Amino acid sequence: MAWDAADEYLLDYCATELDLLDKRVLIADDAFGALSCALATHGVDTVHYSASAIASADRNLHNNGLSAVEQVDWMSIPPARRYDLVLMRIPKSIDLLGDHCQRLRPHMNPGAVLVGAAMEKYLSKGMLEVLSARFGPTHTTLGRRKSRLTVSRFDPAISTEPSPITRYRAEPFGFSVSNYPGVFAASQLDIGTRFFLQQFDQIPIPSANNIADLACGNGVLGIAAAVQNPRAKIDFYDDSSIAIQSAKESVQANFEASERFRFHHQDGLADCPPGSLDLVLCNPPFHVGQQQDTSIAERLFRQAREALKPGGELWVVGNRHLGYHIRLRKRFKNADVMAANRKFVVIRCRSA
Repeated sequence: MAWDAADEYLLDYCATELDLLDKRVLIADDAFGALSCALATHGVDTVHYSASAIASADRNLHNNGLSAVEQVDWMSIPPARRYDLVLMRIPKSIDLLGDHCQRLRPHMNPGAVLVGAAMEKYLSKGMLEVLSARFGPTHTTLGRRKSRLTVSRFDPAISTEPSPITRYRAEPFGFSVSNYPGVFAASQLDIGTRFFLQQFDQIPIPSANNIADLACGNGVLGIAAAVQNPRAKIDFYDDSSIAIQSAKESVQANFEASERFRFHHQDGLADCPPGSLDLVLCNPPFHVGQQQDTSIAERLFRQAREALKPGGELWVVGNRHLGYHIRLRKRFKNADVMAANRKFVVIRCRSA
C-alpha cells in the first residue's frame, strides 16, 4: 500500500483542523507520493532523502493527472525557502528525526506548525522529546485506527547544535568511516559487514577494474575494495542522499582526491550501463520503514545481473533467515554460499 492509516489521519486533520489557504506547506518523507497527490492543488513542496521516493511521487502525480510539485533534498533545502506548515511522516530513527528538525528550523516562518504522523507502535516517548527539544512544544492527538499525530509549534528561541556526524575507525580493517544521522551502522561497524569483510580475500577484487558498492551506506565495502585494488574505479550507489554524503566523507578521510571514486544518489543500479561492472558488493537493506521487506534486495539483485559484464560477480551478505541464496539462484545460474555463521551468509553469484 502506498499509504496507511497515519496518512489518512493526517489528511483528515488537514481538512478539519488546519487552514491551508495562503499557507506555505512542506510535506516531508512522503514515501510514495500519496500525501503529495492529495494536497497537490495547494501548491505544496516536498522534501526527501530517498531517490526512489522522489521518483514514486513524480510517477503517481503524473498518473493522476496532477501538476508536478517541487521536490527538494534534505541535504540542500533552498536557503530562502520559508514554510508555515510541515506535514511529516515521522522516520523510524530518532537521530534522523532530530536532524530533520534541525534542518527545518532555518526555514520556518513565525508561528509555524509541524504535524507528524506515525503508526502508534512506532511512536516513542523519545521521539516526542526530540520534537519538543529541537522544534518546539509538542502534544499528540487521540489515537485513530492504531495511528497518532504529533503537533509541534515552532519555538524560535530554542538553541540547538547541528546534529553530530559520527566518525569511527573500522577496526581491525584500518580505515575511517563517517555517518550522518539515520545511516545504517551509526556508531560502529555492524556485524554483518564485519563478517563480509573477513571474506574479502576470496573475492576477485585485485583483478576487477570497475567495482560497485551497491546500497553503500557509509561506503565501508567500497573503501575496503579500494584499499585492496588501488587501480580500480569504485562507484558508490545508494537511494539515500544522507548515505551518499556519508560515503563521500568516508572516502575523503581515507584517500587523496581521485577521479576513480564516483557517487550516485539513485534507485540502485537503475541508470548503470548494462554490462559495465566487473564486481558488485552488496549488503542490501531488508526494511521499508519499520517493515521487513526483501523486495528492495530482489530489485538490487536484478539490477546487478543486468549491470555485470559476462563473467562478472555479485557478492552479497545477508541474514540467514532471509534466504537470499534461494532468491539469487533464481536469477543467477551460479550462486554459491561461500561463508556462513549462525547469523549471516556470504553468497557469490557469477554472471553468465
